[in-house]
Amino acid sequence: MRVVCSTLLVIFLFSIHSNAQATGSVEAHVAAAKAIQASVPKGAKNELDYDYIIQTECTQPKPTTPAQEQAALNRPPNTKPRPREDWYVDPVKVFDNLYYLGTNLDSVWAVTTSAGIILIDANYHWNVEELVAGGMKKMGLDPANIKYLVLTHAHSDHYWGVKWVQDTFHPRVLASEADWNVIAKDNTPAEIKPKKDMVVTDGQKLTLGDTTITLYITPGHTPGTLSLILPLKDGNDKHVGAIYGGFTLGIARAGVPYFPDWPTGLKAYLNSVRKMKDIEAKAGVDTMITIHARIDKMMDKLAAVKARKPGEPHPFVNKEMRKRFLNLLDECVSAQSVWRSKT
Repeated sequence: MRVVCSTLLVIFLFSIHSNAQATGSVEAHVAAAKAIQASVPKGAKNELDYDYIIQTECTQPKPTTPAQEQAALNRPPNTKPRPREDWYVDPVKVFDNLYYLGTNLDSVWAVTTSAGIILIDANYHWNVEELVAGGMKKMGLDPANIKYLVLTHAHSDHYWGVKWVQDTFHPRVLASEADWNVIAKDNTPAEIKPKKDMVVTDGQKLTLGDTTITLYITPGHTPGTLSLILPLKDGNDKHVGAIYGGFTLGIARAGVPYFPDWPTGLKAYLNSVRKMKDIEAKAGVDTMITIHARIDKMMDKLAAVKARKPGEPHPFVNKEMRKRFLNLLDECVSAQSVWRSKT
C-alpha cells in the first residue's frame, strides 16, 4: 500500500508540474511549488526549509527604480568581521570522505581522497583560518594536504577566504572563466582577491587519487556558477551527492552586472536547473549537499549525524528531497520569469 501511495503521489506531483509548465501562468507555477511543499511526508525530519525557499524565490518581486538598482549595484563591500558567536559551529564528519567546515549560514566542504583533500569554497578572509585550518585539525586532517580548491561561485561569502588558503597551502584553485572575470572586476579590495588559476570547462572531471568529482557550469546565481557531482562513502554504502552551486536570484552584485536584464538572467538560471535535473537523474544522485545551511536545515542534519547510531539511516541521504528541491526551484524561477517579464 505504501508503494502504491508513493507512486500515486509522484504521478500527482508530476501532473501538477507538467500543467504548470504547459500553462506558463504565475498562479500555476506558485501552486505547483506549494504542492511540492505539501507533498512532504508527515513526520519527515531534516527536510528543506520550504517557507524560506518560497519566500525568497517564489514571491512576487517588489518594483524598483533604476536609481535603487544602481545603488544596490554600487553598494560598497562590507569587510568587517561578524562576532564569532554569530556564525561559528564545530566541524563535523558527515560521510567517511566528506567534512563540514562551514558556519551556521555558509558551507565549506572538505572531500578527502587517497591522494589529498579537495576543498569546496572558503568563506570569508576573516574566518577562513579558523574554519579551514582549525576545523581540519580538529577532525584529524592536515590542511597542508589540500590539493585543490573548487570555488562554486564568486560571492564574498564563498571566495573571500580563497586567497588565504591559496597563499598558505598552495592548492590549485578552480573556477569558471565567467566567475574569474567577476572576481577581477568586482569591488572587493584587491588584497582579498585570489590569483587566477585553473579555468573549469563544463562537464570537467577533477580526479585526485581514488576520487573523481564532475563539475558543471550552471549560470544564474552568478554568470559562471559551478555545480558538482561527487561520490560519497558511508561505511560499506556508497552514495552520490550533488551540490547546486547557486540559490538566490540576481543579475548584478558588487559593482558587476551579471546579465543584461532579468529575463536573460532568469532564463540562464532556469536552463541550469533543468540541466542539473537531467544530469542528477542519470548520475543517480541521492544526497543533497548545500552551499547555504538554511536551505536544508543543515544544523539539524549535522546534529543528527553526530547523534546517529550504527545501522540508522544517514540524515543527509534523501533522494526524493533532492528532486523536490530542484523541482521547487524550477517552478519558482518560472514564476519569477513571468513576473519579471511584466515589469
